[in-house]
Amino acid sequence: MASMSVQDLTNYLLFAVNLVASGLAVTTLYKVFGNRHALCSENLSQDSRRLLWRVVFFLIFPLSNLLKAYATQSVVRAMGGEAKFSCWGLYYYLIDIEGAQGWSTGQSLFALLSGEIVLFAFLLALLPVFLLRPNPWFSTLMGYGVAFLFAYSLICIPVLSALGVTFGPWSELASSMHLKSKTAILLGLNASMLFLLLAIANTRAVRSWFSQLSRPIANQRLQEAVASIESSNVSADSPNNICRLAHLYHLAGLTKESQAHLKRLNSEHGTSLYTAFLNATLAYHLKKFDYARKEFLNIANSPDLVSENKLKADLLAAASCASFAQGKARSAFRLCLKALQEDRTCLLAQLIKVDTLLATGKFSRLEMENNTLLYEVDPQKALDEIVPLDFNKTIDAIARIEKY
Repeated sequence: MASMSVQDLTNYLLFAVNLVASGLAVTTLYKVFGNRHALCSENLSQDSRRLLWRVVFFLIFPLSNLLKAYATQSVVRAMGGEAKFSCWGLYYYLIDIEGAQGWSTGQSLFALLSGEIVLFAFLLALLPVFLLRPNPWFSTLMGYGVAFLFAYSLICIPVLSALGVTFGPWSELASSMHLKSKTAILLGLNASMLFLLLAIANTRAVRSWFSQLSRPIANQRLQEAVASIESSNVSADSPNNICRLAHLYHLAGLTKESQAHLKRLNSEHGTSLYTAFLNATLAYHLKKFDYARKEFLNIANSPDLVSENKLKADLLAAASCASFAQGKARSAFRLCLKALQEDRTCLLAQLIKVDTLLATGKFSRLEMENNTLLYEVDPQKALDEIVPLDFNKTIDAIARIEKY
C-alpha cells in the first residue's frame, strides 16, 4: 500500500475542516431560528451575543470569503486575464492567474488584492446603515461582523501568509519574487490602516455610540444615572455613586470605563462593602463564579451585617447561585439553608433550593417543598447569565450600614 503524500494529507485535513465548519454553520442556523425571539429583544443577553459571534464566524465569514474570491476572479477577467480556483473552501481559496505576463507590478498587485479592496468598500458602504439606528441585534451583528472582518483582513491574513500557513492573495505576495519590493510598502500601509481603525474604534465617542445602538436600555439607564448624579448635591466621588456607575458602564458594554471605576473604588475604598459587592457582581457577570462566591460570602460574614438578616440572606443566596452555576449543587444547597436561616422569606434561596433538589435527584424531598415558587420566579432566567440579586436594593442596604 502506497504511503499517503503530503498533498493527500493536506486535502484530507481541508476536507475535514470544511465538513466540521459546514456542520457548525447548520447548527448555528438552527440555534438562530430557535432563539429568534430572544435575538429580537431590545435587551440582548450574553448568550444571544455569543450566538451572534457564531453567526459572524460560521455564516458571515464564509460569505465574505466567497465575495472576495469572485470579486478577484471578476477583476482579473476584466483586466484580460483568467482566474481559476485551484483550491476552495469555506475559509480559504487559492486562485491561479493566467495571461498576466504583460501586466505591470501595480496591475498585478491590484488584481491580487482586488478581493480585499471590494470587501473593504462593501464594509465601508455598510457603515451609514448605523445612522438609521437599526434594532439592537442587527446593530450588534453588523458591529461584530465589520470589526471581525477588518481585523481578520488587516491582521490575520498578512501574518499567516508571511508564515506560509494560509491561502489567498497575501500568500502570492509573500512568495512572488517580482512583487517582494512592493510587499513591504503594502504591509506598512496595512499596518497604518490597522492602527487608524483601532484608534477610531477605541475612542470614547465611538464606543458610546455603539453602546447606544447595541444596548439601548442599559445605555439609557446609564445616561439617566449620570444626569441624576450631576443634578444632585451628592458627590460623584462617593463610593455609592462610583459603584453604581461602574455597574451601569459594564451593563452598557463600556468595559474600559467600568474597569476604571472599579480600579478607583479598589484604590480609594478598598475595605468598603461597596468595593467587595462590586467585585463580586462583576466577577459573576464574567463567569468567575468561584471568586464571586467567595466575595459574596465575605460580605455576608462581615461583622457590619450582624443585624442585617435580610441583606445577609440575599448575599448568601447570591453565593449559592454562584455555586450552582459552577455545577456544585450540594454546596449551593448548603448555602441556601444558611440563607433561609437568616430569612425564611428569601425567595431566591427557596428557588435555588428547589433547583438543587432537582439537580441532585431528591424528588421525594422536592414534593415537600413549596412548588408555587416555580411560578413566582421566571424559570427561564439563566443563573449563569446575571446575578439574580437586585443591585440597587443591595446598594441601598449597604448605604444604611456605611455612612459617607
